[in-house]
Amino acid sequence: MLKRASLVPPAYCRNWQGVKCNQLNEVIELDLSSLATKGLPPSSLKQPIQLASLAPLLRKMQSLQLLSLANNSRILAGPLPEDFADISSLKTLNLSGSAGLARKISKLYAALSNLQVLGVSDCDLTGGLPDSFVALQRLQVLRASGNKRLGGALPQLYGLLQSLRMLDVASSGLSGALPLQAWSEAAAMRAAASAALAAARADAEAAAAALDEAKGTPGRTNASQSTGIVSTAAATAAVAVPANSPERRKMITAAALQLYASKQPVAALQDGASTPRTRASRLIGLAGSLEVLVLSGNRLTGGISGLPGLKRLSVVDLSSNMMQGQLPAQLAALAPTLKELRLAGNQLSGKLPDAFVQLAALEELRLAGNQLSGKLPDAFVQLAALEVLDLSRNALKGGLPPTWQAWHSCGS
Repeated sequence: MLKRASLVPPAYCRNWQGVKCNQLNEVIELDLSSLATKGLPPSSLKQPIQLASLAPLLRKMQSLQLLSLANNSRILAGPLPEDFADISSLKTLNLSGSAGLARKISKLYAALSNLQVLGVSDCDLTGGLPDSFVALQRLQVLRASGNKRLGGALPQLYGLLQSLRMLDVASSGLSGALPLQAWSEAAAMRAAASAALAAARADAEAAAAALDEAKGTPGRTNASQSTGIVSTAAATAAVAVPANSPERRKMITAAALQLYASKQPVAALQDGASTPRTRASRLIGLAGSLEVLVLSGNRLTGGISGLPGLKRLSVVDLSSNMMQGQLPAQLAALAPTLKELRLAGNQLSGKLPDAFVQLAALEELRLAGNQLSGKLPDAFVQLAALEVLDLSRNALKGGLPPTWQAWHSCGS
């Protein structure tokens, strides 16, 4: 039976602030950000609203595409409900600025297969970023900055996120080597894809066994039932399991990971075969999608030689980390796109590459507080778009080149 919208939309579609409906009077956007500034003062509540109490209501909104609960640290409290993973229609989920949500990010959020924007900045999160988020193949923006206790390493698997344009995990206690080289190399991504498939198959097998146990049926013996891509029937069968049970959660996770496996050209990647995309550019995942990379204020180590492999970078901020090595002259390959390069407060050494003069779109270059040596390149004066240049607190010698007087004459 076809749904028909009533002639007069219900009051919540017409009058409720932050609510947007479609033509069928279904809620598609729910923006409850900054409740304290929209008529619900914290003093009107005896205690904060537990986020988990909203989950049953939100799960009924089967067409919900945007959910924003941002900037409600005095009104909402956590932990982040795993049941949010059932809102499969979500495209935008913004919980940023709600510090009361302190807890780790559940790997079950990988089940949000339509998610395009995820905001969890300043939520006091812990436990690191889940590897399972590699399943979010439609994700374009991931903001998780300001979570000082988040910790952990940046997952190498994120190099397979083929739609991600912005990754912002600044000031979040990240440590370990930044996997730039792996992200930019097709061979490394083929290996990562193979490992992801193996993990997804193991999850599927465990979920299938848990599902059988919950139903009281004998364990499965045919590996093909659990090691292939989770079938529609198997995923549907999970609905019969109580929504809050561990069995249900395992099934959601397995289905999400296998959804990733079905979309990615994994077979081609594993075998080293070329697809039309890899034949043309050898770009896989982040190498062909990432535009904004902000990881400042962490404890990341390693070199930055892999940056040139991320071909669409426009903004790079790796300042205040522990990055080492030299500035790669190959960064000049990012000339068409790179506008901001912030690498201050690291342990970078060597000379300033003359090749940087090719960065015609560069507007901001911050390299202060490193161990750079040598002379200032004469040719930098040709960087016509450059507005900010900070080379202080290095070991540079020789004074300003005479050619740089042209900048002064232009008032810069």
